[in-house]
Amino acid sequence: MKRYSLKNAMEPSNIAFAMEEQWFAVFILLLAALALNLGQPLRLDDTAFMRMYAKDGPDLWIWAQEYWTTWSGRVLPHAVFVVLMNISPGLVNVINAFMQASCVYLTGMYIFRNPMRRRGLSWSVILVLIMGFFYLGTEQAVLEVSVFWKTAAVLYVWGYAAMLFALYPMMKLYLTGEESPFYMWILSGCAAVYAAGFEQSGGFFAAMGLILVLAAAMRTKKISWPAVIVWGVGTVFTFFFIMSPGNFIRYSEEILFWFPDFGLLSSADKLFLGISYTLRYCLTDLFLPVFMTAVGTFVIICLRKNSVILKATAFLPVAYYGLYHIYKVPILYDYAFPDSVQGFTASNWIAVFFGIFHVFLLTILLFMYIDDRLDPVSAAFYAGGLAESVIMGYTPTIIVSMSRCIFFCREILMVPMFYVVYKALCEAAAFAQKKHVSENVT
Repeated sequence: MKRYSLKNAMEPSNIAFAMEEQWFAVFILLLAALALNLGQPLRLDDTAFMRMYAKDGPDLWIWAQEYWTTWSGRVLPHAVFVVLMNISPGLVNVINAFMQASCVYLTGMYIFRNPMRRRGLSWSVILVLIMGFFYLGTEQAVLEVSVFWKTAAVLYVWGYAAMLFALYPMMKLYLTGEESPFYMWILSGCAAVYAAGFEQSGGFFAAMGLILVLAAAMRTKKISWPAVIVWGVGTVFTFFFIMSPGNFIRYSEEILFWFPDFGLLSSADKLFLGISYTLRYCLTDLFLPVFMTAVGTFVIICLRKNSVILKATAFLPVAYYGLYHIYKVPILYDYAFPDSVQGFTASNWIAVFFGIFHVFLLTILLFMYIDDRLDPVSAAFYAGGLAESVIMGYTPTIIVSMSRCIFFCREILMVPMFYVVYKALCEAAAFAQKKHVSENVT
């Protein structure tokens, strides 16, 4: 058996090899996450959860029943949180650091879907870039209420990591046709149940899982029953948690306080309300991932020598999102505010049409033109990340939790954004190499 030692590890050649592999980046991810989390103090609701459990004594079931019936369906992640907090808040900080690193690492795995592409510094560099986007590309105020606030992190950060982990065996099945080991499906199912405990991660798992299961069945010409079972379990639990009595009580107690007229809105009003929010966030809080996805897609289509018409079509989303920050043409960006959603004017309707058109256009381009075959993964992550914020128009947390909800959507959008940027760099390198070869030949 080959023996490893610190001396051998510190050899220059071995250090260079480690930097070329993913483990060096993983080490950086964990180190940075631990440094950022170990000193995090308790915040509002952190101590409240500890007191809630202490009030009911050691019987967690009593606490869970009360929480389920009086406040929220997020009982599973918060029950885990309560147990861990009563063991040690410091332990929660360590686990939260691990989950944050997992979010970055799993996102990287979705970007590098083809194992043949995981070579050289690209794998490590892309992980470090994702980490930078995760921590530095997000407003500090949003990080405080989504990533470092323990009560929220068990939903947004842990739920996102669980969702990606649960979906990965399905994506592997779609890409390679290979079934994962039985234990992997068991772990995937457990992660799916945890993700189901939070509406956003559960809803995305249900939709994305269905797409991957169907896509895998079409490619392999057979149905993977482990994938169907895991998807079914996660989906059933998602709806089970959403339908908890506490969610309806929370609606009456919270949403009507922040948005008294919410109960007067019809389903169509709520849909347009969610669309209005989403389209504005595409131009503001979600601008960077949306715009970079559009730019990367345009570059890939241009480098692949497609028709002029397709190139011009791919440029439309780039121009639409970029123009907003140069000159805000009113008729293109006039979205209704929440209190005027029932009074859409012609200008509102035209702006909403243009916004929806560019969302659908970029989704189609991602699906059909950025890879050698149809790419439902990038397209679904892009469309699904935005649909997550549309759904907020139907929920009781649309006002008080919007920054955290947008954070969740933003992390989902990391997958298509970094994928098209990486693909664009690969296409540019291949184009430059062909040009160099042709010049040498002539």
